[in-house]
Amino acid sequence: MPIAGRRRGSKIKGIQFTLMVVGMSGTGRTTFVNTLCEQEVLPHKVINNPDLANMEEVVSIKPANVELEEDGVRISLTVVDTPGFGNSIDNGHTFQDIVEYLERQYDDILAEQSRIKRNPRFRDSRVHAVLYFISPTGHSCVSRFDYLSAWFQPLLRLKEMDIELMRRLSPRANVIPVIGRSDSLTPRELKAFKKRIMEDIEYYEIPIYNFPYDIEEDDEETIQENMELRALLPLAVIGSEEEVVIDGESIRARVYPWGIVEVDNPDHSDFVRLRSAIFGSHLNDLKTLTEDVLYETYRTEKLSRNVTDNRQSQVPPEDLANQSVILKEEQLRREEEKLREVELRVQREINEKRQELLAKEETLRNLESRLAAQSAPSTPYHRYEDFTTIDWIQDSILERNRRIRTAHSYSTPDTRLGSRTSWLWLWYQVRKAMDIGQTWFVVSLAGVVIGVNAAIISIVSEWLSDIKFGYCSDGWWLNQQFCCWEIEGEEVDGCDSWHPWSDVMMGRWLVFVLFAALFSFVAAHLVRSMAKYAAGSGISEIKCILAGFVMQGYLGFATVVIKSITLAMNPFRTGKLVLFQITYDRDWHFFEIIFYIILGIFGGLYGAFVVKFNLQVAAFRRKHLANHGVAEAVTLATLTAMIGYFNRFLRLDMTSSMAILFRECEGGGNAGDLCQAPAQWRLSNSLILATIIRIGLVVISYGCKVPAGIFVPSMAIGATFGRMVGILVKAMERAYDRHGIFAVCAPDVPCITPGTYAFLGAAAALSGIMRITVTVVVIMFELTGALNYILPTMIVLLVTKAVGDFLGTNGIADEMIRFNGFPFLEKEDQAYNVSVSVVMLTEIHTLTESGMNVKEIEDILEGTNVKGFPIISGDELRHIVGYIGRTELRYVLDRAKNMPRVDDDTLCQFSARDPDDEGRNATFGIEEEAAGTSFFESALSHGGIRFWPWVNLNKTPITVSPELPLDIVMQLFKRMGPRVILVENRGVLTGLVTVKDVLKFIATQPAHEPSWDDRGGLNGVLEEVLTWTTDIIHRTVSWIRRR
Repeated sequence: MPIAGRRRGSKIKGIQFTLMVVGMSGTGRTTFVNTLCEQEVLPHKVINNPDLANMEEVVSIKPANVELEEDGVRISLTVVDTPGFGNSIDNGHTFQDIVEYLERQYDDILAEQSRIKRNPRFRDSRVHAVLYFISPTGHSCVSRFDYLSAWFQPLLRLKEMDIELMRRLSPRANVIPVIGRSDSLTPRELKAFKKRIMEDIEYYEIPIYNFPYDIEEDDEETIQENMELRALLPLAVIGSEEEVVIDGESIRARVYPWGIVEVDNPDHSDFVRLRSAIFGSHLNDLKTLTEDVLYETYRTEKLSRNVTDNRQSQVPPEDLANQSVILKEEQLRREEEKLREVELRVQREINEKRQELLAKEETLRNLESRLAAQSAPSTPYHRYEDFTTIDWIQDSILERNRRIRTAHSYSTPDTRLGSRTSWLWLWYQVRKAMDIGQTWFVVSLAGVVIGVNAAIISIVSEWLSDIKFGYCSDGWWLNQQFCCWEIEGEEVDGCDSWHPWSDVMMGRWLVFVLFAALFSFVAAHLVRSMAKYAAGSGISEIKCILAGFVMQGYLGFATVVIKSITLAMNPFRTGKLVLFQITYDRDWHFFEIIFYIILGIFGGLYGAFVVKFNLQVAAFRRKHLANHGVAEAVTLATLTAMIGYFNRFLRLDMTSSMAILFRECEGGGNAGDLCQAPAQWRLSNSLILATIIRIGLVVISYGCKVPAGIFVPSMAIGATFGRMVGILVKAMERAYDRHGIFAVCAPDVPCITPGTYAFLGAAAALSGIMRITVTVVVIMFELTGALNYILPTMIVLLVTKAVGDFLGTNGIADEMIRFNGFPFLEKEDQAYNVSVSVVMLTEIHTLTESGMNVKEIEDILEGTNVKGFPIISGDELRHIVGYIGRTELRYVLDRAKNMPRVDDDTLCQFSARDPDDEGRNATFGIEEEAAGTSFFESALSHGGIRFWPWVNLNKTPITVSPELPLDIVMQLFKRMGPRVILVENRGVLTGLVTVKDVLKFIATQPAHEPSWDDRGGLNGVLEEVLTWTTDIIHRTVSWIRRR
């Protein structure tokens, strides 16, 4: 039987423990050690030449190392074997060899402790326990001739060699006597043998390790355990490296003609108690006695002998005094080091406990806020109030049955060949065509509506973006592009029809800021008053909906209208088929990969920085600005406008800015001297300043109560940084056009295209903040239309992903889902090593398949607010029959109560009495007209209301065992999408679990991130920025050194 909780081969250093085994050949030392470690640690002695079998063998001492794990604790075990002991006629020298080995280990540790600079790799090899194997001799006579036992008592005593060696070993190690191969003795012989051995040990005053205890200090359990172990001395052990199958179970045992001896059976051997004591309960005690008693005694004797020898050699007294002072100083220094280690350990434990306490306090605060929200049902931000679970399995079954009934209606007898010329046949064909084409019609209509809406947003947002700078005298409704349509390019300063609001820069700046504040106020006010879900990017909400939850009111008309209106005030658009329509004619060079890697690193760092600190801002916003959404939006917009106006790349709307940055210099991309060499350093400073400022604005503004996303701002940040890198690389190429890496460039063709660096930087920033890769590759290919830049894009994104993985960054949408408490089961959600029985609801309301009347069901509906009811059998077995939703149950009751002959005593049937009826009727939902009046009339004619067509929907609901791990149940929810999973034990209903139950369980676990106040507010965040930056630099340097 394998030892529970043990694992071999661990490379992690554990507790060091050294065990010596001493005994004559034939006592079972080798087999015992291999059994103890569950592997071959000591090889068996094999002599192939018979002439060498009786030769005297000199004792040798052989240590062997093995890694074990006992009850979750790793043990680095060193087994010291002594083959050849007791095999010589004169064994006096063997005693000295073993004792000298023990003392050498003490000398090594003493020398190491006396050094000024110690070796950190020094391994303590002191022997902590010695198992002395006693041969089981003299058993044959006593067991059969009880009346002659007195004659054979000397055979049951210790040998002189055993007595002498144990007396020599005891001052240097913890000696534990054991009887090897104890299965060669009968229980009666073994008991007598143990008694005589302990009498000899007591008579010769051999200080063995007798499992000591202190009655005044130790607890009763420890005292009882040590008394039991002391009563077993010497412990009788057996070993076996073979396994025997008994009753279908594989156990370690020895097979004899008279029976089987089990190694781990306490009635057959003391092996289990000895193993548990050595590797468990008494491991620390053995180490403590070795280090604090045995070693200190030897150390005192050693130093005393040195002092005596020095006196005999007539060493001057002052030298002895100096040596004593040095020893005392060394001892004091060691004590001070120990105290410092203890102090550091205690301080570290205090800090860990403090962090745990803070996390628990945050959890309690979250729970209190949730309880307060539950006690106020009118609160609009109730955690799960606006969420309804989607049952994908139920919807699939309903759709399948609808199609079956529709197909059946088309093949009715009235529509067959004999009546094809009739109007009825023609009507059925029209209905069939309409049914087939309704999906395409809905999709096409949705596409048309979306296109019209996008066009309106594009036109309005273009005008609103330009109105902040001026107006068109030819028509107030014209934006700057249409007002100056005859002027090509981006620069329209020479357009006479376009008039700025003021000729003074401060006047233009003031109007720009006022318009920005006005737009933000209108947008935030509309969101707060008419459509709360219109705020934000909507990515987190859409992910939750796709995962199986519906937010009541989110996919509504008000959200569409308000989001469209307010998005027009945040211009993220162009008039192209894609966001930016550009083409790169030149190919890239291999040496540019170096700079592509820089862009990838920037993308990863940008994503980690923004995600980390935007969550802190969101926590601050939730606590202090929850009721001031409009004021916050206006403040942020005003601040952005005030700062951004003086930087061209911040003043323009982000899509226009990116369109300029993405262009080639030779393709009309020299807007604002962007490609002029004399202006390259001024432009570089402007670009890096725009990058830093926009990062800060994204951190504090993303998540405020206006419709604004993260895609375009992140791409704009990456574009400005990438264009700056491209300008610098272009400047390097101009300065060293015929040297180094730039020597491969053609002389008459531009070598570097800074626009490519802009769009690669945009891809890196977008991938870093959203943690997506393949999608970004597709997007960037659509932007450029050039296949030759697919590889650079992949290189940049792979570097970005590697940096994000290294820093442990998640996408900002996923983090906002966690932060907002949206019901979303992510791929990396863990189940905290618990079974589904911990999460499931046990107090559930059930319905029996028969015997219940209308009044009883009405009472259950009025007294509960659950979403559904499991159907169980009417007998005592409580077997699961099915499941019916609350909505379906209420619907059938309301329809049936309108029928005659239905009263409170009318019976309700949840299972078909006739199996044929169950097959003839398809399942249908409450939205369909299949359950007409005729159905209820036929149902009542059978003596009750038939609910089983709705129960058929979940006739075989998903059921799991209570012991199933919760992570498996979470996978069922993710992949199959059921509304509820029933928990059964051998067919008997024991509980149920829903996605909300899993989410509530996860929400009650300790928070991973401390709150805003726990981090020390603004000062704490600034300090954390510095710590975070220092940590990244340290990690990078360490990684480079390892390479």
